[in-house]
Parts: sequence; structure tokens; C-alpha cells
Amino acid sequence: LNTARRLIQSGSYAEAANVLRSILQSRPDDADAHLLLGEAYALEGQRSSSIDQFSEAIRLRPNDSVTYNLLGSALSKFGENEAAEKAFRSAIGLDPSLASARVNLALILAQNNDLEGASRELVAAIRLQGSGPEAAPSHYLLGKVQLAQNRPEAAAAELETAVKMQPRYAEAWFFLGTVRRAGFEDTAALKAFERAVAVDSANAS
Repeated sequence: LNTARRLIQSGSYAEAANVLRSILQSRPDDADAHLLLGEAYALEGQRSSSIDQFSEAIRLRPNDSVTYNLLGSALSKFGENEAAEKAFRSAIGLDPSLASARVNLALILAQNNDLEGASRELVAAIRLQGSGPEAAPSHYLLGKVQLAQNRPEAAAAELETAVKMQPRYAEAWFFLGTVRRAGFEDTAALKAFERAVAVDSANAS
């Protein structure tokens, strides 16, 4: 399994799939192998094969929240938002403390224009993630949701928190600059844009 993980990380999805299929020939009930194979297929764009593998993992682990979360991520990748939402809600139902499932659900809800629902899930995720740098993306996403709800000051506050947690978060710096510029705070906007460029000059344009 470690070899397959390394192959997936290096982008060698087909090779990883070959390794995993070989493992499953002798260990057909290895849920981890099914999950990794589902991931490899998803990265290759093979929708049916990917979902089949995740579904088999769920059959083997019907009460595993992480497995449902991974299934939801695959469904979301293939644009099946309704099924993805159901999977993420199943993951949360099994483990309400699974912050990643709440963030994933929030993304689906935001795409469906349920901004209040997305905000609630992100607030819950942030509460679970605490004050460490891993919470920065959730603050960034909550800032985007707040702006979509026409709450620019609340959005700016979330983005400020995100860049404090991760000072090299170029995307958050850039979006903070956009929010500040929209509020005619030119000095603050310029500072944020300059930080974005300093952190990620390759994508400055």
C-alpha cells in the first residue's frame, strides 16, 4: 500500500492502480486498497471505476466516516453534487467532529447557493480545527461566503485571520486586497496585494 501511495503522490496513477489491483487479487476485503484504488481512478478521471471502489470500501466499513468523506470528494470531483452532499452528511452523522467533511459539505452548499448553510458548516469546522494554521483555509472560505452574503467587514475579518494563521497564504492576501479595494480602503488593499505578490510572484498577474 505504501508503494501505491507513493506512486499516487508522484502522479503515476496507472502504475498505482496496477499495484492495488494486484493486492486486491489476494486481499479482496482490504478496504484501504479499495480506497486508494478509488482515489487513483478518480485522479485518472475514471468515474464509474472510482465510485465502485469507494462503494466497496463502504460495504466493508459501513460505519467509517472517513470513507464516506472520500466518496463525497470523488462524487464532487465528477460534478455529482447531490450525491456528494449525501455522502458528506453521512460522514458527519457518523463523526460530527470530522472537520474536513464539514468543509467539503460547505463547498457543496455554497455551490448550491445555500450560503447560510455553508457558513454554519465552516463555523463548525473552524471550532473543531482550533487556532492552528490548518484552520486558515476554512477562514478563507468563510470570508468568501461572507462577502457573497454582502458582509464585507465580516469577510475581511475572516481573511485577516487566515493570513495571520498562514502568513504565506497568497490567495487569501489577494482576496483580502480585493475586499479592501471594494471598500475604498486603498492603503490596506495595496498592502494586501503587495503581500500576495511577495509570497507568490510567479502568479502575480
